[in-house]
Amino acid sequence: MASVKRVLIVGGGSAGMTFATALQRSGIDAANVEINPTWSVMRLVYRPFGSLLVPPPWFRGRVLLVGDVAHTCTSHMASGARIAIEDAIVLTELLQSDVPVSELLEKFMARRYEHCRMVVESSHPMATWEKSPNTPGADPVGMLARANAALAAPI
Repeated sequence: MASVKRVLIVGGGSAGMTFATALQRSGIDAANVEINPTWSVMRLVYRPFGSLLVPPPWFRGRVLLVGDVAHTCTSHMASGARIAIEDAIVLTELLQSDVPVSELLEKFMARRYEHCRMVVESSHPMATWEKSPNTPGADPVGMLARANAALAAPI
């Protein structure tokens, strides 16, 4: 097992809870702390659709960004929570190996970056096309089909 024995997850909503549970089941002491446990729909910030993909690496030292902190996409593919939970699954799997943390984090990036990039970069045009359906070259059905085919591949 990796040299990591304890993990603190800050935020993450359902993905953070899933991650903490997966780590605990694998024998790693994990805690999930929500920054604002009183969050409600009434506190939503309404703003234009946006996306974010932090350039690699998503880690510094022993701190790793996952989920929306590293890759935020619009809701048009319904895959934001999915790729956050995939981050948790991959990291939990890698934590079972007996490799140094630095190598573990490099392996995480090798498995996650391109996959997350595809989701982020596919979701943003779909948001644009929804607002302007007559955009030349708009192909939301084709893009969603290609993205779903890619998402069906093993992580």
